[in-house]
Amino acid sequence: MSMRSRVQMADGGPKPARSVPSAHPARATRCTEALRDIAEDCTVVSEDLLVSAYSGTTPNTELLQSLISLRDLVEEAIGVVVVRQRAQGKPLEDLAEFARLSGDRLRRKYDPASVDRALTTRHRPKPVTNAHPAAAGTQLPTRAIVWPPPSA
Repeated sequence: MSMRSRVQMADGGPKPARSVPSAHPARATRCTEALRDIAEDCTVVSEDLLVSAYSGTTPNTELLQSLISLRDLVEEAIGVVVVRQRAQGKPLEDLAEFARLSGDRLRRKYDPASVDRALTTRHRPKPVTNAHPAAAGTQLPTRAIVWPPPSA
């Protein structure tokens, strides 16, 4: 066991590092709320991208801005999920395979304090209504979203 993974006991002897992550219920709740906000923001940006894509006249620069906004929102959401996992006292190794990163890398990359700071300064996108009228004769796809989902 390395010196970095041990802490000192009162009698001066080494004590192994905590085997169970600590839980932080208030942070977990904040992360759940932030994740809902981010999911809504993804919908706003996705709908704008969809309308733009069907328009056929939207400049590529605008399309790319929407795609980058979505990418940034997804990255932000991943950080929130990682911090929520930690705050719930669950091991990051459970997320590692999906994130294609080690639990240790997730721990370093998504520091709770950094994610908390980012959440306090984040700006939410504003829905765009009829900014890009569909090309003549082009129907935009519609999808009914039922929320909350019906219970199974």
